[in-house]
Amino acid sequence: MISPTTRPVRSAFPALQIAVDFLILGITYVGLVYWQFSPVTFPSLQTVFLAALGFVVAGEFLGIFHTGHHRPADYDILLISGSWLAGFFFSVFAGFLLNPVGEPLGSNLLFLWFLLALLFVLLCHMLGRGLFVWMSEQGWSSRRCAILGNNKLGLQLAEAASFDRDLGLKIVGVFDDTPDSDTPDSKVPDFEQLLLEIASRRIDTIFIAEPIQRDQKIRSWIDRLADTTASVYLVPNLEAFD
Repeated sequence: MISPTTRPVRSAFPALQIAVDFLILGITYVGLVYWQFSPVTFPSLQTVFLAALGFVVAGEFLGIFHTGHHRPADYDILLISGSWLAGFFFSVFAGFLLNPVGEPLGSNLLFLWFLLALLFVLLCHMLGRGLFVWMSEQGWSSRRCAILGNNKLGLQLAEAASFDRDLGLKIVGVFDDTPDSDTPDSKVPDFEQLLLEIASRRIDTIFIAEPIQRDQKIRSWIDRLADTTASVYLVPNLEAFD
């Protein structure tokens, strides 16, 4: 299958993470209300909804639900904490404006809710981070990719895909028939070996990162790859137009 363009692979993790965060905020809040008052009726969740809304909006702005798996963990913790702090203050002030006497928790319990919710949200995000990395390494949430072109562009693409796990790309190897003289001298698997890897279902996506001057070679590769199950993408070499 030949595809001229591509786009990053999006996982279901962001939506699932937001849903779990909503659940954590609600459970910790309701738990504190029942622990303190043992109400007969179910408490109002106005504060929870406002806090979750503020948290998600701030989190989307800071990117904690989409691009956190390649960042340092301590920086990710800082962004999550800042997002929850913004959501918490939004819920307190907006809740007071909407219903000044409707909040069942006092200031001390609200602060305790802030700390407990932050602790469990951070724990959940760190577990999700580790799970996503493990699934990517196993190939369950990523495409198994090969790069055709042992040159500067191909190696840059391999480095970028390895750095940003959110792309959902697992680089199996770099292949070429005639390695670039600017790259380190090493034994690089050739095109025939790539076909064997595809036939063994160890590779399902191919990125061709060759200079445009090798158009005849690229065409021959595409013609032969058209008979395989792999998706083929052409990586533009903009330096050719400088």
